Amino acid sequence: MINKQSLDLLHKKLVHTLKNTTLNDLKDYKEEPESFSRNHMLEVFEQILVKNELTKEHILNFLKDNVYNYGVYYDKNKNEFSYSEYWDYRDELSDSTIKSLLEDYANEKGKYPFINIVYHYFIDHDWFTYEDEIYKIKNDFMEEYITQEIDGLTESYIEEDVLQYLYELIEHEDNLEQILGNSDFSNLAIYLGGDPEDEYLDHVCWSDAYNEFYDDEEISEDTLKEIENTYMGKFIISQGYNVKDVFKEDKDKFLKEVYEELYSYESDLTAMQFTFVPNTTDFEAVAKLYNNEPVIIKAGTRCGFFDSINGGGCGMNIKLVKDFSLENLEFDVSIHYNDYTPEAVYGGFIKPNKEQLEIIS
Repeated sequence: MINKQSLDLLHKKLVHTLKNTTLNDLKDYKEEPESFSRNHMLEVFEQILVKNELTKEHILNFLKDNVYNYGVYYDKNKNEFSYSEYWDYRDELSDSTIKSLLEDYANEKGKYPFINIVYHYFIDHDWFTYEDEIYKIKNDFMEEYITQEIDGLTESYIEEDVLQYLYELIEHEDNLEQILGNSDFSNLAIYLGGDPEDEYLDHVCWSDAYNEFYDDEEISEDTLKEIENTYMGKFIISQGYNVKDVFKEDKDKFLKEVYEELYSYESDLTAMQFTFVPNTTDFEAVAKLYNNEPVIIKAGTRCGFFDSINGGGCGMNIKLVKDFSLENLEFDVSIHYNDYTPEAVYGGFIKPNKEQLEIIS
């Protein structure tokens, strides 16, 4: 009802008025009347008034009256509708899906948030139920209210507007954060340096430093500069120490962990890359890493030497005492269990139940 008149009656009155309108009647309007015909005016009337006003009112009332028949939530206080996707706590993305999503993110050069990439991926693969619910409501509405053509306006013509308005009216709550949070990033490894083949002999100089110190009780300046320039050396300096501290007799917990990593597990550090294995559920940070964008690795993260070429390593028992930024450093990442990652080779690590990556703002 509009102004206490039925929609059918109102429609007939307006159609009758337009049909009996002459061009002379339109001269009060500053349009070019000769460009119009009565049929054209009827078409304009049907498109603007019938479809965009009357149908919308019908849809609103229909939804309010039948909201409990659908998976739609109606907030009466806000007069808003929403549809929430449901993900079970066991639902997660596979390793291959995560790889595809990260590749899509990298292909877009990080122009869009990772969550947007995931959203469009779900749409393309028909993984949302939102659209199914929209079409179910549309079909029920059409069956109940649209039983015949309205003065030449076809049912399919109305149907397009019904769908458009339903999409506008019912907010889609995708809950992608939940399914991404369920997904496994435990295989993530961050390697300092680029291609492992290029870093093959990077840390061998630490053996020279060891021999010099225990043979001569002194490390030459050339060797000191060499070990300082390794990724282990840069890491030690970032934590507030210098490379000489590693050889002190009185070592704190951190220096003991570093010394053991260097000298207690492998006598040959060939092919060893300095590697971090953070605990994370921050999918945006992982996406940035995959796109070669630096992040901050938080204090407490486990790290050490790992050989990704042959699948081996040292203890991986060093814990960061300070946050470590990847800015201005070359690095590589892997997240796939079928690669030689520390998680796969070592069979897992005990990690603290807290986030260990941070996006650089």
